[in-house]
Amino acid sequence: MTIALPELKLCSRCFEKVATGNRSKYCYNCDQRKELKSYSASPKPPARCATPMGVELECFHPETRFRVSHLSTFVCRDGSLPPNGGEIKLCKAESKIEQEIADVAQRASLNGCKVDKHCGLHVHIPLGMPSREANGRNLYTLFSNIQDSVFALMPRSRQSNRYCNKLSATNSIISHYSWASMSSKYPTLEVRVHGATLNPWKTIGWLNVMKQLRPVIQAAASDSIEWQENWKNTTNIFDLLGYQSIGYKYLRARSLASGSLTSFVFN
Repeated sequence: MTIALPELKLCSRCFEKVATGNRSKYCYNCDQRKELKSYSASPKPPARCATPMGVELECFHPETRFRVSHLSTFVCRDGSLPPNGGEIKLCKAESKIEQEIADVAQRASLNGCKVDKHCGLHVHIPLGMPSREANGRNLYTLFSNIQDSVFALMPRSRQSNRYCNKLSATNSIISHYSWASMSSKYPTLEVRVHGATLNPWKTIGWLNVMKQLRPVIQAAASDSIEWQENWKNTTNIFDLLGYQSIGYKYLRARSLASGSLTSFVFN
């Protein structure tokens, strides 16, 4: 697998070289549609797509305002970040989401954006049914069983973070700031534990993990026989992943780095 570096294009007005997305021919300063959307704004799932996935990538611009709204259609404010911070939201077919988020991450990086311990990479995985019909008890069992193995792979900034709490008696599967929570707005389960990154390989590694979790999550939500027989008692995230998958190799690299992985390239 290869990832091409986004092409630096000339802004059609000021002719400055920028990494523009498909949305605009202009740099941020020349784009007339650069206003950030509200936090609650979100992209709709692709038409006739059975397995959409959503991603929210939080990051900072080095100047005083968040300045990447020309890179994607849904660039939104975020109440947990200062004025120079915001989040880029994508909702794509599962088959396309890895490459899309990798491309956006690279473009944001080329436009000067950064991430730190305050930023997260949030993934919405479809439950396969309306949230009110999903078996929340099974989903709580699944994520409370594997959470110790997952948190051990994350840096300290995610292990003690009030925006991605472990599941407990006080942090349920419907608590918004639990590391895994059933969305009150969408028929999805949101996973918030991964820190934000502008490394395209890291985004692909984590999205691959999330894609492999989708059938497990949907089996738990529907209380299927497969859930009862195969996954109900699983306590290690690695046991839910294909041994040769990108996601497995990514998490293994995080494990070997004691959770503080500074770079990752999959060949």
